[in-house]
Amino acid sequence: MRIYFDDICVFTRSSNIEDHLTALDRVLQHCEEQELYVKLAKCQFCVPEIPCLGNFVGRDGVCMDPDKIKIIRDWPLPKTKKQMESFLGTTVYVSRFCADFAQFAGPLHEALKGKKSKDTNELSDHQLACFNQLKSRLASPPVLRLPDFPRPFGNRMVASNFAVGAVLFQKEGGTEYPIAYNGRKMKPAELIYPVQEQELLAIMHALKVWRVYLIDRPFDVETDH
Repeated sequence: MRIYFDDICVFTRSSNIEDHLTALDRVLQHCEEQELYVKLAKCQFCVPEIPCLGNFVGRDGVCMDPDKIKIIRDWPLPKTKKQMESFLGTTVYVSRFCADFAQFAGPLHEALKGKKSKDTNELSDHQLACFNQLKSRLASPPVLRLPDFPRPFGNRMVASNFAVGAVLFQKEGGTEYPIAYNGRKMKPAELIYPVQEQELLAIMHALKVWRVYLIDRPFDVETDH
């Protein structure tokens, strides 16, 4: 069970409907004991997935909203600064589904420097490739696995020329499942760090972002330096 403000999500990983009904019964009994009320018209029972915080949550994990996927897939090449800002604002909202998001978004932010909203936005070949990569990756995003807290977490970090990135994952049966992606552009002072310190920066960034998952739990850190 997960509670977010006044929303209650009850989910089970088992495909057995009886397991789900048992879990649902426990939650409703607890609500009754605490004199908590739910509005039947707003409830959905025994569905494969439900909308939650702008995404869809199901037994297999968290999926991007299909409407958002279509919007990004059909997005035309931005011709002005304002159009590019709109594209970046839309994609950053779903950046947790995109590996190396900061790596591809960084050059597009650079293309906006010194321009006014209606100025023509000419992209270099590299910037155009980054735009197409973001569209491609977010048009076919992965399903992000819901965290299984008894299992250890893994963190894989990478530092590029101007950004740090990381993936939080867990393994099951030898297969790695992503839980979330994150990253950010480096600050000017960080760009001149030695590569080992940039990798450490990536580690510190990831541990801070995902501290709610990692505090008081075993986890692994993977880096290539």
